[in-house]
Amino acid sequence: VVIVGYILARCPVLPDHFTITFALNSEQYEKLKVKGDEIQSFQYVAEKRTVHEYRKLCVPIDDATYILNLKESETVEFKQSFSRDVRTGQVSKDLRRAVVKEICGFLNTNAGDLIIGIKDENREVVGIEEDDFKDKDKYSLQIMNLIKELCGPTAASLVEIHFLEIPQKTICILRCKKSNQPIYCKLNGSDSVPFVRYGSSTTQPGYDEWAKFQKEYFGRKFASQSS
Repeated sequence: VVIVGYILARCPVLPDHFTITFALNSEQYEKLKVKGDEIQSFQYVAEKRTVHEYRKLCVPIDDATYILNLKESETVEFKQSFSRDVRTGQVSKDLRRAVVKEICGFLNTNAGDLIIGIKDENREVVGIEEDDFKDKDKYSLQIMNLIKELCGPTAASLVEIHFLEIPQKTICILRCKKSNQPIYCKLNGSDSVPFVRYGSSTTQPGYDEWAKFQKEYFGRKFASQSS
């Protein structure tokens, strides 16, 4: 920036196709790359829709039914429930872990929103009333506690929980910020594994793929630690 300012001060009128080329060593490039990812994540958080704008996307199809006029993507994921399996009516640890898996994917890849209370297949707003939801604080606490347990306090600090009410329904929106360091999840047992977001899916990358991913998203420092 200082160099460019100096050039403009000395040469206020530049050719139409004037370019400036900088030579960076690998360490300087990695620092700029990580900083660029942080700026991109911040811009996404700042520019993406607000929580209350989701209300405008809840479209009534009859007096009692709403659908969310939005599709899943790299930055949006739907879950019908956090705890209760709607098929059996029983609380399911697998469902809870699936939510944390999606959160881990967002934190490692890009910022995004996980919305609980939406059917995957038709985007119907079913709400979280049948998901043991009675109190916002208690519902938030059980989600946060599980994130801390499976992914650690750093991961939990990057998640904000919001609630949005539409007629007779409440949906829960988990806003996930991009982490500046790799996040791992103890999904099954004691082994911590990473998850990343590819399109509208979250998956566990292979060893070589994860090393490459860390270099691209977190910089060379973290990639070398996994080698």
